Amino acid sequence: MRIQLLAGNSTQQIMRQHVKQAEERIATGTADRDCFLKPQDIRNMAQKLAKLTWKLHDNEAQSVRLFYQEHSDAVFTYMEECPGQSVAAQAADSTHSVNSAQPAGTKQASDSTTAPQHQVAQKFVMGWTTSFLLRNLLKYGKGSLVLLDARFGANHLKMPLYTGLVIDEFNNGVPCFMLVCQGVSQPEITKWLEALLQKARSEDPDWMCTCVMVDDVIAEINAIK
Repeated sequence: MRIQLLAGNSTQQIMRQHVKQAEERIATGTADRDCFLKPQDIRNMAQKLAKLTWKLHDNEAQSVRLFYQEHSDAVFTYMEECPGQSVAAQAADSTHSVNSAQPAGTKQASDSTTAPQHQVAQKFVMGWTTSFLLRNLLKYGKGSLVLLDARFGANHLKMPLYTGLVIDEFNNGVPCFMLVCQGVSQPEITKWLEALLQKARSEDPDWMCTCVMVDDVIAEINAIK
């Protein structure tokens, strides 16, 4: 079955061939548990094989890093998650610096309240546009409309998946880029939109769309402005 899937056979084709072979084995009395293969078993195997084509490492962060290294020409923005120093630690460092600068014999007033513990971090983002997708953007997006849609909950990490579309001559929406990220604030969206614009202008210095259509998300609207 693995060889058939790798050869490009569909679930229906494999199932028809399997049923024929199973009937022959049942008729000759040589049937075993493999004869009771179900379509779902084939789909499960196909899913595992498909996963091997894009999962380059058991560690997800390393897998994404390897993907970026192998396809850096198609990636227009990439930034790894980088946990920063906590606000509490930063406050402690600042207090230590102040105390060190004070004359001997003076005491720094202490604050009994605990500083917040949230992290100041660099958030993950990766956007890519293949040569085909970029041609769509350059051809149909220049002086025209670009549609931007964010889909939440499309992966187990709950990161939004952004998809860019342009309208071709047949009034069909065709993809022009995709991006997955952690941050959805205005500054973060602005950064990768500027990176996308720079990617387009590296091929066509005069490229610019006339309008970007989004759903009702104020951060996206402000970033586009």
